[in-house]
Amino acid sequence: MHEKTVKIDESTSRLVDDLAYYLDTTKKAILRDAVADFADTHRPRGRYGGDVNETERRSAGGDPGENDVRGGSPVFSGAARGPKFEDLPVRERLELRRSELMRAFARREAVDIRVMNPRPLLDWDGDHIADEFAGGDLTGAASHGVLELLVTTEVAGGGAEAMKLEEIAREIIRAPVHVESATKLRLFSPARLEQAIADSRPL
Repeated sequence: MHEKTVKIDESTSRLVDDLAYYLDTTKKAILRDAVADFADTHRPRGRYGGDVNETERRSAGGDPGENDVRGGSPVFSGAARGPKFEDLPVRERLELRRSELMRAFARREAVDIRVMNPRPLLDWDGDHIADEFAGGDLTGAASHGVLELLVTTEVAGGGAEAMKLEEIAREIIRAPVHVESATKLRLFSPARLEQAIADSRPL
């Protein structure tokens, strides 16, 4: 089997070493299984000509080939690649990168992430606009096409913290994101916070 070299940073290399020692296995096996798990949780079910267990079957030795998961990327190769991440609905992007978003927010001590329910699309007079005229994918997004998140932010970050989180979320989800600070609402508008919680769901 043809093998390829994968470059990783120093901290990741140390983590791989520790896991290999702890699990009494090889570093190659750690990386192989990690990539297989990542692929199975970061690709939409049924979009790439197989179910989410395809990578697991290949990594276990089934259907080996030149681009086996141990040396390449079987589910993303050739004609089976399918749509890119940016082509997916916003809600699907959020679900696929949910863990990454939560980790990135946690690094800034932002927790209790909630997704705001879609709001009806209104015209300038406040009248509802029919879905056929709305356009775009609004699944899991607000009426203006922006994904809205309610997040408990770090008090020390002040009002600018929500904007920093928006930048992080936009880079991860690759879509417009608005972050509403639950911390700010708790301090200055408890009634709005209560309504926002009622109009949202946990991520």
